[in-house]
Amino acid sequence: MKIAVISNLYPPISRGGAERVVQRIVKGFYGRGHDVFVISSRPHRLSPWQTSLPSLYAQRVYRFFPLNLYHVLRDYRYPFPIRIFWHLIDLWYWGNGKRVAEILKNEKPDIVFTHNLKGIGLTIPKEIRRLGIPWIHTLHDVQLSIPSGLLIYGQKSWLTRGWVRFWYERQVKRAMGSPDIVISPSKFLSDFYKNRGFFPGSELKVMPNPAPDFRMPEKLQRSAGPLRLLVAGQLE
Repeated sequence: MKIAVISNLYPPISRGGAERVVQRIVKGFYGRGHDVFVISSRPHRLSPWQTSLPSLYAQRVYRFFPLNLYHVLRDYRYPFPIRIFWHLIDLWYWGNGKRVAEILKNEKPDIVFTHNLKGIGLTIPKEIRRLGIPWIHTLHDVQLSIPSGLLIYGQKSWLTRGWVRFWYERQVKRAMGSPDIVISPSKFLSDFYKNRGFFPGSELKVMPNPAPDFRMPEKLQRSAGPLRLLVAGQLE
């Protein structure tokens, strides 16, 4: 089977856990003998069109610079008013969806798996529906409802509860429509979108994210002397 995987970021261009999950899924497809290719973004305008690059586990990775004010990895550099325009371009600019549609028409996949689409283009779902390809979407956070993707317990502001957010949510509902299947890693996230009226015609499935590969190290005899431990990571 030929499988298309679409994600706004894909390693080594990444910044969070969602992209690692996508890579694990691609590895799973590859390990089962499927012809899998990835469509994602790149942060630089190297050329006006996409490029196909070899990658670990995926036979082909197409990367292009989505036309917008900045790349999604650089959002922290820009003030809030500019980010508003970025979200509107991401929501409505048809050109990014057309770029992805061209790749899909050339590759002719049997099925499309989409992940986070903010930053590569929310017009992509319209093109997938127009091409009539079976479509499965995987949720990773609340970004289709709250643009930042962050839902902080107890936080009440116009960004999470005001009319602007509800207006934006309605536009994204219309853009996403109803994939054939929507996969959520948790019941909480599935209920979050269901209660807000997303994906009315979709089959919703709760399926945990695939775990990373790991190997238990061989137990060795500890050397003499006091035990010293180093912990490296975020404090909170």
